[in-house]
Amino acid sequence: MIFSYPKDNLPDDARTAIPVPLFKMVLEQKQNVETIYGFLLSIADPSDPEKQPNYTYYSTAFQELIDIYGRLNVDEMIANNRGAELLNDAVVQELSEKGKCNPEQSG
Repeated sequence: MIFSYPKDNLPDDARTAIPVPLFKMVLEQKQNVETIYGFLLSIADPSDPEKQPNYTYYSTAFQELIDIYGRLNVDEMIANNRGAELLNDAVVQELSEKGKCNPEQSG
C-alpha cells in the first residue's frame, strides 16, 4: 500500500514526500496494465470457462484498473502544480485497493 506511514510520526509534508517515488512507479504501470489486458483479450476464449476459469475475474480486474488510471487526470494535475493532491485523491485509494485483488476472493 502506498500509504503506510503513521500520521503521528512525521509532519504531513514529509509524510507526503516519502511515497512520491513509489507513487510515480505505480502511475508508470498504466501502459503495462493496458498491454497485459490487450494480451489477455487476444488469447482468451471466454466461451470456454473450463480452459480459463479466471478469465472473467482478470478481465474485469484489468478493465477496472484501466478505468481508475483514466480517472486520475495525472497530467492535468501536474500541469496545474497540483501533483501532491494526487496522493490524497480518493481515486488513488481506489487504485491501491484494486491492486491488492486476488482471484481466490472473487465471487
